[in-house]
Amino acid sequence: VLTIDPDIPVVSEPEPAKVQASAGAASLNGDGKAMLDAYLRDVRLQLSRHAPRGVRGAGNCEVEFRLSRAGEVIFVGIRTSSGSRLYDRRCLSSVTSAVPFPFAPEGALESDLSFTIVMQQKR
Repeated sequence: VLTIDPDIPVVSEPEPAKVQASAGAASLNGDGKAMLDAYLRDVRLQLSRHAPRGVRGAGNCEVEFRLSRAGEVIFVGIRTSSGSRLYDRRCLSSVTSAVPFPFAPEGALESDLSFTIVMQQKR
């Protein structure tokens, strides 16, 4: 389960996680902001359905990814390794297996389509 946080986007496995809104969200108001918030919620929900299985001895894994406006993954990579190649691969796979993500809302900036998440194993 993921929750929206204005500071850091995080995906937990299986603990709750947080996804950050980009700086572009600050430029929206009213309905635009509500649509972007709903989009982030939907991205979070989609990721939570594909959280990676844990690996004994692995730390947290920081993953960056960028989505197209149509909800396809156009980039995914490891920003900080967990120390386990297996868990790192599972974290990357969790993002790519979550496709299709929702369509980006009208008015979303390119920065609204880029995410950094921290996959945390349950301790």
